Amino acid sequence: QLKTQITSLNSNSNYYYAYVFSQDTTFQNSLQKNENLKEFHFKTLDIALKPMSFSFGAASCADTGSSSPVFTNLTNEKLNFFLHMGNLHFENIDTDNVTRFYEGYYSVFNSSTQKEFFQSTPIFYIWDDHDFGVDNSVGTSPARPATHAAFKNFVPYGPLKGFLPEDDSAAFPGTAPSADTTNSVYTKSYASDDPYGIFRSFLVGRCLFIMMDLRSFKDVKEDDILGSEQKIWLENQFKYASVNDQVRFVFLVSTIFWVDTKNEGEWKDYPNTQAQIANWVEKYVYKKGKDIMVLSGDTHAMAFDDGRNNYFGGFPVLQAAPLDSFPICAGGPYSHGVYVDRGQYSVINVEDTGASDVCVKIQLKQNGNSLIQYDTCNPKLYPGTEGVSCPKITVGDSPDYGWVSLIIIGCIVGAVVVGLLIWYCSRRYHDRKADEKAEKLIEMTQSLEN
Repeated sequence: QLKTQITSLNSNSNYYYAYVFSQDTTFQNSLQKNENLKEFHFKTLDIALKPMSFSFGAASCADTGSSSPVFTNLTNEKLNFFLHMGNLHFENIDTDNVTRFYEGYYSVFNSSTQKEFFQSTPIFYIWDDHDFGVDNSVGTSPARPATHAAFKNFVPYGPLKGFLPEDDSAAFPGTAPSADTTNSVYTKSYASDDPYGIFRSFLVGRCLFIMMDLRSFKDVKEDDILGSEQKIWLENQFKYASVNDQVRFVFLVSTIFWVDTKNEGEWKDYPNTQAQIANWVEKYVYKKGKDIMVLSGDTHAMAFDDGRNNYFGGFPVLQAAPLDSFPICAGGPYSHGVYVDRGQYSVINVEDTGASDVCVKIQLKQNGNSLIQYDTCNPKLYPGTEGVSCPKITVGDSPDYGWVSLIIIGCIVGAVVVGLLIWYCSRRYHDRKADEKAEKLIEMTQSLEN
């Protein structure tokens, strides 16, 4: 693999680059060979904490090595960046074997459609259960060391577990705004659980993005999903939004779906944590006249709730999945509907003209078609309903597991048919025997009468 770090870039600027390999380079496959002299492109963001309009995508869950056209659709969206909210692959690794994680990453990055997307769009990636370990992974997973090692070798990332998000004042002195990072409100002593964790935050324009790591510390301590270090860190991020007037909107990434009135998901085991986060939002965000939205993945469905079904905080929640994996739906209900299919993702347009309010316009798309829309500055345009629950999933909705279901159903039907045939044959046999007995009785009766 190749790693290149480029510094001293200008803000809000287009850059083009190419890799030039020497003639004696040995390529492992045709994909690598085809990238010799191929031109790539990226665009830097504008200076942090200044008004900036931008668009980004968010979604989760794609089968290992998927070459679905959904990634071509995302490439064509021309996003400023993309938030991948977990389940980059479904390897379900349960051992401390970094090679197996490497293989998972190679499968993803060798997919033609994913490769094109990742090469054209900046990615902020956080894992969930299937790419951290097994289904519903916890922090005691034996795969945790390998998970972290592979992440740091394959994934581009900014500061992990940073005290506070970095602004651009050091890179652009005298031009970029400087945030208040020395306020006495911050808690500066961490009670660290261990060296693991990839939680982090970053700034885009006047928006603060907070990415929680809900796997590395889950159940390391009883009834705990964040760990003590991340919990202190998380409150500090909300405090940062509170004391810095330049921050007007907060996006909180929860890789586990948030709205869950039926207690079907993993948050059901940590209601105190959800309640604590809701209290922080009220104290540090809403009381300061700012706004927030949760972005979540995990369950393989696409939905939006304007807050009326969010019992923990009452703030809007966007649910975006699956990019390309078997459809399944849990949680909800959702005020603006729920869709269950492959090829689903969200596009979020942030409009910031410098006014006090930052407007966030969302589109939830399926196969490139917009099915759900919402505008935080004009909610009456998309009023929604009291709540739409998950639809029932029928056989055939899941291409991955549909054939298994069909085999099982076929076996059941076959068993029923065989059982009916046995019953029918047995019935005919007994009926024939009964008829023979009846005929003999009639003959005996007739002979007695004679």
